[in-house]
Amino acid sequence: MLRSMAEADLRKVLPTIQVPTLLLCGGRDVRSSPAVAQAIHEAIPHSKLETLPNSSHQSNMETPGPFNDAVLRFLDDH
Repeated sequence: MLRSMAEADLRKVLPTIQVPTLLLCGGRDVRSSPAVAQAIHEAIPHSKLETLPNSSHQSNMETPGPFNDAVLRFLDDH
């Protein structure tokens, strides 16, 4: 029985994603490390990965400027 979504293994689903996907990763994130983000990026076709080097897991609150810039660039491209 799953206690949370964090326990769900969705690796088989990732290759089926067909919508533009932006992955934002904090360079200092220990919960979802850059290596984990890279593996997810490689599994999702045509995804984009951006690492925000000066943040950890809550990059939207830790580095809102770079976070927002990355989101806006992605939206402009799509």
